[in-house]
Amino acid sequence: MADREEYGMRITQNMLNNTMLRNLNNSLIRMDRLQDMMSTGKKISRPSHDPIIAMFGIQYRTNLTVNKQYYNNANDAIDWLKESEAAVNEGKDILVRVKDLMTQAATDTLNPADREKIREELIQLREQMGNVANATLNGNYIFGGTNTDIPPFKDGAYQNKNRTDINLEVSPSVQLPINVDGIQLFGQQKGNMTKEELENRGYETDLFELMNKLIEELKPSEYITDQYGRRLAADKDGNPIVDADNKVALYDPANPDHRPLEKIADGKALGYDPKNPLQIEIFDKSDTSKDGYVRLPAQEDKKPADGKQLTGYLDTIQNHIDNFLQVQSEIGARMNRLEIIQNRLETQSQSIEDMMSMNEDADPARVIIDLQNNEYVYRSALAAGARIIQPSLLDFLR
Repeated sequence: MADREEYGMRITQNMLNNTMLRNLNNSLIRMDRLQDMMSTGKKISRPSHDPIIAMFGIQYRTNLTVNKQYYNNANDAIDWLKESEAAVNEGKDILVRVKDLMTQAATDTLNPADREKIREELIQLREQMGNVANATLNGNYIFGGTNTDIPPFKDGAYQNKNRTDINLEVSPSVQLPINVDGIQLFGQQKGNMTKEELENRGYETDLFELMNKLIEELKPSEYITDQYGRRLAADKDGNPIVDADNKVALYDPANPDHRPLEKIADGKALGYDPKNPLQIEIFDKSDTSKDGYVRLPAQEDKKPADGKQLTGYLDTIQNHIDNFLQVQSEIGARMNRLEIIQNRLETQSQSIEDMMSMNEDADPARVIIDLQNNEYVYRSALAAGARIIQPSLLDFLR
């Protein structure tokens, strides 16, 4: 009994051979894994190699993809706000120019021709302000709320009524509006502004209505021009024809041949020469009847605004300028916040990449050492196997 327990089970040559081959195969498997790590630089090449490493790798990659999308959203938001800032800045410059022009126009010594030049420039500035209101980014109108496919300014007026924010998610549970409320900038169509908003603003609620009013205030009295370049009109009191600048009276009471017409359009009285009632060719543009009456447009009841009236608009214009500056500062604040969020997202992404590298990347130095050790073990196993397999029955029979 003692002898059996001491020697245990019987080990055959076939068992030795199988054990040796199994060990050699395991050694080759380890060397294959190490060579794979050296060629790929990764600890695993399939999930079955290490499920835990694979699970963390999926999680890290998911977080990295989400972070990248947040970063791209922040980039899109900054691009939108940059375009909005440029448009708001242009609108502010237009208003500054409007204020300068109205300051010039408020000078009572300014002659009608100079005021007319100012009026013509105001018309161009109004059109350019309309272009600002219709500013686009990649084909989207930036001041139309969520109606990005509809121009806010058309037919000479700001017609947008959409005040809905366009929000982009720039980090978990954080959504920021990227658009500017066009109504806050350019005005509000009647009926869409609360009493509190009207009280807080305290100035014209429609920028384009204000600009139209300024243009109207500088509009000269209606007139026609004769062949000598003189502007002729009937005055507001129905007096005979006078120069539209009220400088030259064309009606000469000393001339008995000139009499006022009693019956013409709008009840205005105009003078005419009965000796030559059909001489109407002196006018570039005229409206005559068959009896030779020359009908001239009557001056409006209201005279062109004087300097004091025009000065009264300067504070209102400045309020609009201040409003544009306030919106500009709000845009800058949002852009600063987005840049901070972008910096944080970059830091987070770098941290995730570092953790993913620690989880997956192989250490080249360690892999080389392990590969050399396994190669030594493999060669030793081959040498030992050669000694085990070498003896045979013929060797003993010799």
